[in-house]
Amino acid sequence: MRVLQSVLSALAAALSLAAAASAAPLPNGMTSLSETYGDWVVACQMQNNAPRCQMSQTQTEPKTQQLFMAMEVRRNGDGTMAATLLMPFGLALKNGVTLQIDEARQMVKAEFSTCLPNGCLAPVSIDQPTMQALQTAKTLNISAVAAQENKPFPAKVSLNGFAAGWARLTDLTK
Repeated sequence: MRVLQSVLSALAAALSLAAAASAAPLPNGMTSLSETYGDWVVACQMQNNAPRCQMSQTQTEPKTQQLFMAMEVRRNGDGTMAATLLMPFGLALKNGVTLQIDEARQMVKAEFSTCLPNGCLAPVSIDQPTMQALQTAKTLNISAVAAQENKPFPAKVSLNGFAAGWARLTDLTK
């Protein structure tokens, strides 16, 4: 689990833009912090005198404890919001992934950008209406296609604690 958190932290650092130089330091002069909000973890590290934060959720296969899926959400230095999904191998990469908040009709489509040793990444831009919907919803439904069987590969991300975690992340990166 610590290895996965390190991978997600490194991924966030690589994908995020630098935080604004005027951002406040972390509480009590800390250089890093990790806090849990429901099913989400908010993690921050000081970089170039500014906090760089993301919140994430990881899911493992119950029997093997191997990584099944991970999602990281962050605010970029320019104020935009983004997420990165880490999905398992064996998916039809050309089909990308589809995200649906609860049972809403509106869906967001994301393409895979690259694969790493522990899975494939799909970056997602998040607009303000989508962020508001995520904060009030219960589940983010993710759908992909298994490459060999050409069958749906569904995954569910719990949004328990998402609103509180996002509020904390936003407060820490003001």
